[in-house]
Amino acid sequence: MKQLAALLLLAAVPAAAQPADNPVAMATGAHLQAICGNQEARDRRIICLSWLNGAAQGTGWFKPRDPAQTPAFCPPSLNFDLAAYRSIILAWLAKHPADLARPSIEVYSRALAAAYPCRKR
Repeated sequence: MKQLAALLLLAAVPAAAQPADNPVAMATGAHLQAICGNQEARDRRIICLSWLNGAAQGTGWFKPRDPAQTPAFCPPSLNFDLAAYRSIILAWLAKHPADLARPSIEVYSRALAAAYPCRKR
């Protein structure tokens, strides 16, 4: 329980206060890969799913300023399947290693847009 409390406190520290090389900051695709790619560690699993949940909920609240950076995606259901999102993002990063340096929200959007394209009206 103490470990979980410490992790939650660490995750609550603003990203600017965390070292850039700290994967818990979830700032880049490399961080997503480091945290979400290691599901053996319970703490990393919690951090990954928490970040994905926040990203999934947050993307429904705003229209992207630059669709080239954060393209829209249209999943088959509005019920977030975080395990599927995790798999899609990790597969995307394996195929697009240049995206390891991109901001994590861009990687998230690009990977899900490729997996769940929106129909043109």
